[in-house]
Amino acid sequence: MAETEQSNVDYSNLIRAQTRQVDIDAFKERGMKKVNVINARKINELISQAVTNIIGKMEDADIETIKDDKA
Repeated sequence: MAETEQSNVDYSNLIRAQTRQVDIDAFKERGMKKVNVINARKINELISQAVTNIIGKMEDADIETIKDDKA
């Protein structure tokens, strides 16, 4: 009888706990996707700024200065 009582498992609590963990994991995954999108936008913005700055420097630069910098 004691073995039977010990083998009884509260499945409803196990299912609730598992469901809660799935919900938490899904929430984390959605959050990470949003963070990745935000980071990608920031990276693209920084790259655009860098390219714009480089183009501006090249437009204002003297060809000889560029050759000297390259050497």
